[in-house]
Amino acid sequence: GWIFHALADIDASWYVKTAAVALATVVGYSVNVVLVAWFVRLASPEPTRGVIREMHRGILGELVLSYMGLALFGVVIATFFVHEGVLSIVVFIAPLVFARQMMTRTHSLKKATDELEAQRGELADIIANTSDGIFTVGMDGLVATWNPAMERITGFAADEAIGRDLEALIGRPLDLVQSEQGSTRDGLIRTKPGAERWMRYTVNPVPAVAGGRRGYVVVARDVTAQLATERLQAEFVSTVSHELRTPLTPLKGFLSALVRRRLVAPEAELHEYYEIMLRQTTRLERLIGELLDTTQIQSGSLQVRPETVDLSALVAEEVQMCSEDHPDRTITGRVEPATLATADPIRVSQVLANLLSNAVKYSPPGSTIEVGLVRERERAVAWVRDHGPGIPASERERVFDRFHRIDNGTTRTAGGTGLGLYIARQLVQAMGGLIWVRSSPGAGSTFSFSLPLARTRRDPAPVEESVPTAEEVPTAEAVLSGVAD
Repeated sequence: GWIFHALADIDASWYVKTAAVALATVVGYSVNVVLVAWFVRLASPEPTRGVIREMHRGILGELVLSYMGLALFGVVIATFFVHEGVLSIVVFIAPLVFARQMMTRTHSLKKATDELEAQRGELADIIANTSDGIFTVGMDGLVATWNPAMERITGFAADEAIGRDLEALIGRPLDLVQSEQGSTRDGLIRTKPGAERWMRYTVNPVPAVAGGRRGYVVVARDVTAQLATERLQAEFVSTVSHELRTPLTPLKGFLSALVRRRLVAPEAELHEYYEIMLRQTTRLERLIGELLDTTQIQSGSLQVRPETVDLSALVAEEVQMCSEDHPDRTITGRVEPATLATADPIRVSQVLANLLSNAVKYSPPGSTIEVGLVRERERAVAWVRDHGPGIPASERERVFDRFHRIDNGTTRTAGGTGLGLYIARQLVQAMGGLIWVRSSPGAGSTFSFSLPLARTRRDPAPVEESVPTAEEVPTAEAVLSGVAD
């Protein structure tokens, strides 16, 4: 107060008084800031300079203008007080207090608005980048918001979805009204390309200001693949349970009879029983091997040890073993001799055994199963042909999928886990080869696979009579490109 009275009593021009006021303001402001920073420093580990910087972060200009305005008003008020008396300053005090309050409120409102905008920006970024689809629907059933994940799930862009009726958009009604808050449901929807997909969604109501609801917020994700996997797993568990029970039942029966000494029969008949038990044990061993191989493939621990191997001898050996195991079947072979390839002999035998087992399983009784081996440029191509019911065009690629089995009468009676061809493909690919099938309904199937020829010596010219026709095995170009004509 004393400073303002002293400035008011100065008999000088206005610009001199203004300069004096500015100097007094700077001195007063600096002293005030230092005292406040020192006081804050007593209760905080922050150094005084750090406190001063925080005091002026983002509002330095506002503080300078504020203090300059207060200083000028102080001089004017002091002048009026000296010349007009104490009551004259009321005219200035009231607007000054009001202005100060308005400035404080404006600053607080601006800070709250900035924080709200920052929160909205963060929320928008989260919604835009989440993998879950999020959209809101009004009580009238019209879409109000539509995030990018919903665009990926349905194929409809936000400008195509917003404002449209939800049921008309996705082609199916979603249970929004009857869903309990936070409950999860599955619904079938139609995408923009026309495909049907399963969507798992959660519904929560959006409350209105006056009470009640003004719409719903829905969080959804595409679970088509997940549901398909769950269905395949359920079918697989059921199939494996049946396949395990099939060999175990006769084994348990024969062993129980032997233990109780109830199995009394001629030596030849007992030998036949023992052969049945051995076949069932082999079947059980193969099933367990398939499960273990599938586990190794899925975990990435499948072991393949390539070496130079004579495929001709391996094919001949597998044909002989299959003929002995199935004496009621005719199995013929056309094999180029001395066909050397770079492969794992144990895994090659496993692939051939799977393909032969598949051919025996689906060939009608009395039909012939053909096996062949030829050289095609840099590749050795082996094939197994049956005269079974054949494979529809829509199923030819899927027959190599895990757990996949064609749903027809032959499949239901033949049994199996649906893992043999899947394992065969994985093994061939791990050895650097290709595998494919050529088939048509009613005309049988030809499963072929190729492996790289060994480069240890010059291969002899192909044997002309053992080379199949173009309809039987793909051309060299098709083998190298991995596409069967």
